[in-house]
Amino acid sequence: MEQNNIVKAKRPLIWHATLAVTVMAILAQVFGIITGAAVQLFPGQFSDFGADLLSLTGTQLCVMLPVPFLFLYLSRCDVRGAVRLKKGINAVQVILLMCISAGAVPFANSMNSLFLELLGSLGYTPINSYMTNPTNDLQAIAGVLVIAVLPAFAEEFLFRGLVMRSFERYSPWVAAVCSALLFGVMHGTWEQVFFAFILGLVLSYVVLITDSLWASMTIHFTNNAFSVLATYFITKYAPHLLTETESTASSEVLISAVTGVAIGAVMLAVFLSLFTLYTRYRNQQKYGSPLPENLTVKPPVQPLSHPVLQYLPLVLFCGLELLQMMLLWLHPEWFGLGG
Repeated sequence: MEQNNIVKAKRPLIWHATLAVTVMAILAQVFGIITGAAVQLFPGQFSDFGADLLSLTGTQLCVMLPVPFLFLYLSRCDVRGAVRLKKGINAVQVILLMCISAGAVPFANSMNSLFLELLGSLGYTPINSYMTNPTNDLQAIAGVLVIAVLPAFAEEFLFRGLVMRSFERYSPWVAAVCSALLFGVMHGTWEQVFFAFILGLVLSYVVLITDSLWASMTIHFTNNAFSVLATYFITKYAPHLLTETESTASSEVLISAVTGVAIGAVMLAVFLSLFTLYTRYRNQQKYGSPLPENLTVKPPVQPLSHPVLQYLPLVLFCGLELLQMMLLWLHPEWFGLGG
């Protein structure tokens, strides 16, 4: 009985996790409206990129981080233990995780291109960009801090921390898929949802095999930092590449996407295998077992009380995000966007 209580205390309740993502999504929209109004009140004080950073910083610090902390407190969990912040990773793992990111990004991007081609055949016109690009070195540095550092901690804390841990009442792999799905849906755009889902699966896997949230934070930071810096340097030194990409024919996109999927899949498979082998060796040396306890000991599953109420926030969250995505499809002009 004592062991069961310990296991139960380590895992947040499902309705706390699903309600947390719902509250986060609603508050993020409200905060976006507030920061947008603040920018309008001080015309000329913010560049377009500065306004985007202000909105993102506020959302991450005032919404994305406090909400999961609150619901972890309500679940009476040991926060660091529940979200896997107690165990660290070493330099070899960091290097391998960065290599995994180098394979995961082209694979997920190429799969996402195929997904958007499918949507295009159904009449969807992709939005070129939801965020402006940095135009100078200072903005690029600020972009790395706000777009790479903050989400790497805040979003991982919520999705690979609170959400994934709560769904582990079924199994670690069910939890991995559920957290990846919610992570994808949270992005709220057709251009990002499939990419984020695929990347979310990779993030979930490295957390499970290491029993450390620092593993997914490393990949998340690497992906976002590379995206910011690559976009900045291309915009500054080779802007014609962006124009060429936007005007690429559909057949060329398909060839490029299939090639990217193949190359990315090989890189991802190789580096994930190396990472797994090394991590199992390190786990054995450091903790006495090649796999973390959560992958070797199945926790006792207790029946959910009021299962409909447990998943009602999840339905509400997905419904709100899908509604936004459909409105972006049908009326992008309502969001100040164009194809």
